[in-house]
Amino acid sequence: VGTNRMALEAAAEEARRLGYDCRIVSSCCDGPTADLARRLLEEAKSVNGRVCVLAGGETTTVVRGSGRGGRNQEMALVAALQLEHIAQPLVFLSAGTDGQDGPTEAAGALADRTIASKARAMGFD
Repeated sequence: VGTNRMALEAAAEEARRLGYDCRIVSSCCDGPTADLARRLLEEAKSVNGRVCVLAGGETTTVVRGSGRGGRNQEMALVAALQLEHIAQPLVFLSAGTDGQDGPTEAAGALADRTIASKARAMGFD
């Protein structure tokens, strides 16, 4: 049986092997999902060079209206909206170690600085 900490340490080991400066923020993050997304981006922006910022935990997401999704998809959405205003070439991945993210088939989501504008061009707001 694995733990969240073990998953983070394995990811950090691989990131370091690939040449990234790796930082584990915490293995027990909680609170609003959007707040953690912004915190992780701030951590990544504070580093010059190749960086991998890792965190784990159970944040909270409030689905409004008829929306669907989970905390990982919200985190990537928040990141996408922030990344389009950041000059650094950052990529943000939020994924569940259990392979699920809310009531969807996705296990998470990926964002970079182009995703938000591409979504708007497709009619998503």
